[in-house]
Amino acid sequence: MSDFGNLFYTNNAVQELSTWSDKITVSSKGYMLGYYDMKSQGIEGIHRLLARIGDNIMNMQVVKIDMQS
Repeated sequence: MSDFGNLFYTNNAVQELSTWSDKITVSSKGYMLGYYDMKSQGIEGIHRLLARIGDNIMNMQVVKIDMQS
């Protein structure tokens, strides 16, 4: 990500960033639980626990912002 120069934090990305402009669409999903099916066979219990802690307690998310011209 060498072309990205600014980082910031928000408690509720979809709600807060959607108000910036009517030309952006914001979506988010859990950092771990949003990408992996933690109920699938072969995933250790500790990994399920860590994913829940990261996504739910620490509120870790991946946020996608689509900008329309």
